[in-house]
Amino acid sequence: VITVNAKSGRLLRRKDIGQGRPFFRVMRAVSVSGSSLLLIGGLGSRAIAIKLNEALEVIWEKSADPAEVGGFGDGVVLRDGSFILTGGVSHGRVAPTSLWIGHFSASGEVIKSVSMPGQLLTVAMAPGGGCAVVQGIRSSPRTDFWFRVYDEDLKELSNVWLGTVSAVRPLLLIPVPRNPDDY
Repeated sequence: VITVNAKSGRLLRRKDIGQGRPFFRVMRAVSVSGSSLLLIGGLGSRAIAIKLNEALEVIWEKSADPAEVGGFGDGVVLRDGSFILTGGVSHGRVAPTSLWIGHFSASGEVIKSVSMPGQLLTVAMAPGGGCAVVQGIRSSPRTDFWFRVYDEDLKELSNVWLGTVSAVRPLLLIPVPRNPDDY
């Protein structure tokens, strides 16, 4: 992990988090309260989340049950400091065959999780708390995409079918500025 000051272009900190972990992969870094950073990804067949402080020291490291989720791919921090992470389960295959959404406490403990069919998933914070996701379910050669909104207890509040396209990557999910209910 490397931090750089954008104004000065000066290197601030550098730390090798993956040292001694040949199968460690970071899929995303998420800013957390208090100048902390949450690295999400995988270590072998396990999903892993690592919270770092401003000095890039490990505050905690959590892994999930590989039977539930094999790697984290996306995440969002909620207003109360808890966070939502998403991932996939491959069930022995190369590509995910099911998807997983987990709500974690600020200390990294799983509060609630849900599974759903599919291979592609992106997440953003929902306006009233909770999260919005775009779920992709592949059926060769096309992918069906759904938009779903969940509350903080991961209860589904709404869903809409977005359509079928020839996609092999997740659709980006970005809130529209100045319109908090639009994505």
